[in-house]
Amino acid sequence: ASSPMLRLYTLMSAAAITNNNLFLQGETGSGCSLCAKTIYDIGENTNRPFVRVNCSYLKGQDGNTQLKKALNEALGNGVVYLKNVDSLTEDQQNELLNIIDHYPEMRFISSSVFSSHILLEKKLVKEDLMFKLNTLSIHIPALRNRVEDIPVLATYFLKKAAEEANKNFHGFDRRCINIMEHYHWPGNVRELQNLVKNIVSFNSGETHITPNMLPESFSQIEKEILNQQEKEREEAVDESSLFTGDRIIPIRDLERMAIAHALDVCNGNVQEAAIRLKISPATLYRKKPAGDQDNEISA
Repeated sequence: ASSPMLRLYTLMSAAAITNNNLFLQGETGSGCSLCAKTIYDIGENTNRPFVRVNCSYLKGQDGNTQLKKALNEALGNGVVYLKNVDSLTEDQQNELLNIIDHYPEMRFISSSVFSSHILLEKKLVKEDLMFKLNTLSIHIPALRNRVEDIPVLATYFLKKAAEEANKNFHGFDRRCINIMEHYHWPGNVRELQNLVKNIVSFNSGETHITPNMLPESFSQIEKEILNQQEKEREEAVDESSLFTGDRIIPIRDLERMAIAHALDVCNGNVQEAAIRLKISPATLYRKKPAGDQDNEISA
């Protein structure tokens, strides 16, 4: 229910009712494959073939054969999902260009961990192919930029993992969630899912996931949070210096001043500033002054 995801749902709904080729950019584990299949599922022509191709596995002559076979399955009006499109060889890209030119009713949804600009800059994808695949584009937000979704996702994965393992886990200790919200999640949603599965597999006899069940690397995060809280207590601001006489400061201005000061002290590090402000990074992104907002989702 985070604002980045609500924005993503809007873009996916719009993309589902067109036949334009679509390029998805997102970090590993952020959900590009799920996004592609969902766009197909909510589209108006689900009777069309949907063919998945993981371009990372198309190596050598056998890879060329696999690609041709997949494209043949979708010839006509099919939908082809090309995961890691930047892994295609030059010959495979030429083959794909030929298919796109001869079968305009086919739809291609491609994805990469790199943006289209980087793919072109590093010459990972031919320019003419990139322009044809990138008619529409959607950026999948990283999990660290929508941390308010972490408790919901973690609880969902816990329910599934507990049922599969026939264990009695029902939820998470609040401290545990707090630690998870401050982790940077390089593997995104997939890493969170794997973490929950791992915890359930190696623990039993409890109903809630506690901090001691997290990997050792997470213990340092709790120490950093506690150290920061102690530092904040030592550096507590004297409220009387802000509120003197008849002066009234609007809440919005106080918020803006606090965020600007925190970002300045933290040298622009949003993650650190969020911890010190005791808010999530996603909340900080939303509340930053308009000129400082990062473009998390683009279409």
